[in-house]
Amino acid sequence: MREVITLQFGQVANYVGTHFWNTQEEYFNYSTDPNDNLPPNQLDHDVLYRTGLSSTGVETYTPRVLVYDLKGGFGSLNKYNALFAAQDDMSMPVQWEQGVNKVVSERYPKNAYQQQLDRMEQDPNTAMEMDAITSLDRSVQTWSDYNRIYYHPRSMNQITTHHMDDTINPFDAYTVGRQSFSDYERETESYEDNFRHFAEECDNLQGFQILTSVDDAFGGFTEGMLQLLREDFPKTPIMTYGLQSSNMPVKERAIHRIMLNRSLAMTRILDLSTSYIPLTTPTWQQIQSSGLSNYIHPNCNLLFHTSAILSAAVETVSLSWRLKRNPVTMADLTSKLDGQGSTKLSGLALALPLLYDHDGFSATVDRFKDKLTPLLDLTNSGRHDVSASVFAEDVVVRGLPRSTVHPSDQGLFDYTRSLYGQFSHCEPRFMDQVPYPLPTSYPQFFSSHLNDSGYLTQQRLETSPSSVPILTRMYTGSELSPGIEQLTKRLKSMPFRQMTEYTEGDYGMSYGDLLEVKEDMMHLLDIYTHDEDTMLE
Repeated sequence: MREVITLQFGQVANYVGTHFWNTQEEYFNYSTDPNDNLPPNQLDHDVLYRTGLSSTGVETYTPRVLVYDLKGGFGSLNKYNALFAAQDDMSMPVQWEQGVNKVVSERYPKNAYQQQLDRMEQDPNTAMEMDAITSLDRSVQTWSDYNRIYYHPRSMNQITTHHMDDTINPFDAYTVGRQSFSDYERETESYEDNFRHFAEECDNLQGFQILTSVDDAFGGFTEGMLQLLREDFPKTPIMTYGLQSSNMPVKERAIHRIMLNRSLAMTRILDLSTSYIPLTTPTWQQIQSSGLSNYIHPNCNLLFHTSAILSAAVETVSLSWRLKRNPVTMADLTSKLDGQGSTKLSGLALALPLLYDHDGFSATVDRFKDKLTPLLDLTNSGRHDVSASVFAEDVVVRGLPRSTVHPSDQGLFDYTRSLYGQFSHCEPRFMDQVPYPLPTSYPQFFSSHLNDSGYLTQQRLETSPSSVPILTRMYTGSELSPGIEQLTKRLKSMPFRQMTEYTEGDYGMSYGDLLEVKEDMMHLLDIYTHDEDTMLE
């Protein structure tokens, strides 16, 4: 079935992952009305989802995912939900323990959105209230506040060594995370019990999708997991998204710590991955400079908003290995990006939405003639460098209407030429009838000039789109060198001897280890430095 197992580590990763899984639910057709004229589903849900039985023998369909977070990170979400009772595994606690006689449900009451979801489940005729949707911007404190799906109990993995809000013993250094993973595994055997449970169910495992926060200690925690995973699956593709925040702290020492965490992830996690893609939550200035500010208006101070943008990019990339017909496997994609055998580091850019006029291709070409289509780079903060060397790239286009697109239509060629003229080399795949769906949990930050399908109109509309067309560009080349260079410069000026949190424990670093990281970063910089001989024709 070409299964993929997803692993999520940390708050930022679980914010992105929650948007990702909420989107998957939108692809399912629960209608029992034979007269519903719905388009055929082009996606193979069995790639990401698993079948099973609840404690009462009811068939379940849940994501094939393992979610890791600290105490307090799960919010109001219980380990066991309506699909599963505690009898499934009596050794597992019914609720997350938060201290003596305290449980999460008491400390984190459900917000209005979750309460409305509960009412809708009790009465299928109940509709989602707009007030509950609009309240999300104010009420989301953690990712479970907008979660719409049921997880298998084995998916939920609470790290008991640290609390999310602990300022005395913060979970903020890479080596602390690596030590935490060792301690956590010694106590819980999560890898043996939970990970293997999902892996052994797979008939034809094609790879792993990793979402991990790398600004804090979760980078080290992820390294520990990947080392175990690589022992069992030495050749299986691993696509790792290293998630970073653009909201940097004020104190210089805290900035040094984040940069060291990112550098360690870019060297150690990259070495264990088949592809490593660093993604940073966008700033409003980046959205403006990309040209997308006329079409989306996110609050870039809210992780609820910025993680939704990252999730749209990750979800669109995954389309290629989830199609029912003629899918591109994860191995195909990673091999394409690492064609030289030394370019496992990749970048990712996004057009959200992909601009398309509701009057069709001809109107779109006329509207954006001689203009570059807006594109937001989630890896590099700067604009696309047209002179950069491109080693490889993979472009996905989704949501363009089949009824107006024909391969022989000159408008299509004109549009794609203007769309991709800024790139050195593109091989787009047009995913007709697979737009990016927008569940009610997705932030309402789209322009009022987008219709229900996310196409541009002249008039202002009162309703938000239910889906949008998207373009993603995953690439590897010299465009990545500025980010590598920035981290390398930080390492050279870093007061490592004062950063004692990195030297403690079984996995503490020495100054020699830091020098090794610097050498690895310099080697990466050499690989990705502009070279005319490596540019694609």
